[in-house]
Formats: sequence, structure tokens, C-alpha cells
Amino acid sequence: MNRLFLLVFLLFSSYYVGGQPAVPVIIAPAAALHDEPVSVKVAGLTAGGVYGFRFEFVTRAGTVWRSEGQFRADNNGSIDLATTAPVSGSYTGIDSLGLFWSMENTKERQSDPSLFESDDQSVITMTLREGEKNVAQHTLLLRKRQIGVSTTEIRGEVTGAFLVPPSNGKRMPGVIVLGGSEGGIPRDRAAMIASHGFPTLALAYFSAGSLPKDLEHIPVETVDKAVEWLRKQPSVDPKRIVIFGISKGAELGLLAASRNPRINAVVAIAPGSNVFQNLNRTQAPGSSWTAGGIDLPFAPFVKSEVFDKSHRLADLYNASLDAAPPDSRIPVEKISGPILLLSGKDDALWPSSRMANEIAARLTANHFRYKVKNLIFEDVGHHAATLPMRPTGDSVRLGGTAQGLAKAHVQAASEIILFLKSL
Repeated sequence: MNRLFLLVFLLFSSYYVGGQPAVPVIIAPAAALHDEPVSVKVAGLTAGGVYGFRFEFVTRAGTVWRSEGQFRADNNGSIDLATTAPVSGSYTGIDSLGLFWSMENTKERQSDPSLFESDDQSVITMTLREGEKNVAQHTLLLRKRQIGVSTTEIRGEVTGAFLVPPSNGKRMPGVIVLGGSEGGIPRDRAAMIASHGFPTLALAYFSAGSLPKDLEHIPVETVDKAVEWLRKQPSVDPKRIVIFGISKGAELGLLAASRNPRINAVVAIAPGSNVFQNLNRTQAPGSSWTAGGIDLPFAPFVKSEVFDKSHRLADLYNASLDAAPPDSRIPVEKISGPILLLSGKDDALWPSSRMANEIAARLTANHFRYKVKNLIFEDVGHHAATLPMRPTGDSVRLGGTAQGLAKAHVQAASEIILFLKSL
């Protein structure tokens, strides 16, 4: 018996006695990117036995989120989350990601900081229980940034973080990520894109450093300066510059791309079709964006009876769209490259699917010569494309269902990377 065979035999026999697994074991990767497919199985169980399976995730602030399910082992003493529905628990039906997205805030605190979410990763702790006894445990690191991706903080005319994957010897499309009305530097999104091989600039345009505090009168030249900065980077193909915008960032991204031919593609998530009124503390009406120091034409907020009753921002934006001045519409037909639109049909923040359809219709009417994909998700609200494999229950306040959001996040992540690879 050679050494390799003996080693395999000893490892195998440590789990199997009399043809059956001796101890329960959770079979899952030790680490994966947030948007990679993850298989979770359990082996070594009593056939037909019911076991509790618990997932926990700890936020940056140390708050514990948890999901649980009771699962019946099959005739082989196994549980496969991709094929087994829980007998009871945090979700129903067969869903391989059910224990990820159904986690809820327990209000409990975790004292171990190594489990806290960070800019680079989330930690999922999986615990298998038989009755009141823990019989197996596994920790999964969900990486936002792949190992080898470097980060450089940028300050000056451009404010943000530049994330660069290991070089493959080729100049790659460079991506500029614009976050939404939360402001700041959108590091998480940029990290995921860079992890797939694309040099990515997470660009701040307000609420960071010396930039404006509120989302009002933001110079569209902020994006133009970032484009020129990115084109000069040795890892970037200057003829393939992509804007990736989310919500108000998508509004800005589409606007900037319509004015700057050096932007060669756009990914717009929960997009805006028009320039809208500013968002500030005083609510003095003005444009969100400027060019050459002058406010760009904008759609002011228009209240309606529907909004007075519902107080839903989507109803405010719907009325504002109905009354929008024609010159507030973004001339998307001037964009010099393909466009990917992603939105949720049940967006409660603003009518992003309506606006995505209006963008697509305008492009068709103007015989736009580049490829356009307009993907609208059912049972999805404003958060149409956040990181997969995260709790989604909190996001339903802006529309959709927890399960609908989780499924959309997986599909959206795949669509975005396919789009970038096609450039």
C-alpha cells in the first residue's frame, strides 16, 4: 500500500465507520467572493433525523443577525440546501441561499471583533444542532475584495479609492463607481468589480473630505476629472472607460456619459431618466448638478394627492416625472457606448423601472447604435443589485420581498460582470 493511498484511506476512514459517516460535517468553502456560487451541504447525519441549522452574521457595529431552519436528513444522512426545504424556520421552500438572505437582527452583541463585517469581508458562522447540542460548525469568509487586489486612497481633484487587481499583462476596462444619495466613497461595489479583474475607482462626489456636504449643485466635471485621471493609469485601457452608477449615482453617470464621449459604457442601477431637484437640508429648490458653474435644467418636486396620502417618495417622483420640463431629460442617445439598466418593479424610493423604460424608449426612438439591456426584476425594490448572500429583510422597506431581492442580487451580479467582460 503506497503512502498516498494510505493517507487517503486514513482520512476517509476517520469519517466513515461501517460504511456510514461517523460524525456530522458541514461541507462548504472556507472562503468565496460575495458573488460566487456557494454550495452548503451536511453529511454524517442519521437518516431521517431532524437537525437545526443556524447562520450568523455580525455587522460592522457588532450586532448579530441570525437565521435558523430545521432540516430532515435524507436516506444517505445528508442535507443539501440546494435540494432540501426546511421543515420549519426563517424561510420556506427550496432555496440554496435561504439561510443567507433570511437572517434577521437579533439585537444581540458579539464581542469577538474578528467576526465583524469589514471593508474586505463578511463572516458567516454556520452551526449544526442536534436538539440543544452543537454538533458541527463552519466559518465562511465572504470576500468583497479578492486577495491580491490593492487599494490606493486618492485625494485632490479626485476623491476616492482606486482598487487594482493583479496584472494580467493587459490593459483592462477602467470602471468608475458612483454611489447613491448616501454619499461618500462606494468601496464595497468597487471592491467586487476589481475582484473580477477590472481596475476600479470608487469615486466620491459629495459628503467626503472637502466635497459638498449635501447633494446639490454638484459639478458634473467631478466625473470628467475622474475619467481623465483613470485614463492615465497604466492598468487601464483609455478607450474603455465605464461608469457604474447607483440611484442618484446612476442619474449622474448617465448625465456625465451623455456629455463626455470618453465614457464608453454605462451600468445604471435603479436609474434616473431626468435631472432632478437637489437633496439638501433646507429644501431650497435647485438642480442636483451643474456644468460650468451653472445649474442644469431640472425636474422640481411636485406633490400630489397620492403622495399626500401615501408619503411614499416614489409617488413624489412619479408626480415630478409627469410634470418634468422636457429639458430636464437626460439625452442618453448621446452616450458613446453600450448601456446596462437594472431596476426593481416595486421600487418604493423612486420609479426606477418606469425611468429605465423611458431611457430605453428614448434610445430606441433615436436609433441608438449601441447595445442596450434593460433588466427589470419582479418582487424587487430600490436595492436591485447590492452584494449577494447578505440579509435582505432590512431592504424591503424600499420595496420588494426579501427572497425576490436575494435572487435578483445574484442575477444582477452575473449580468454586470458579463457586461464588463463583453467590452
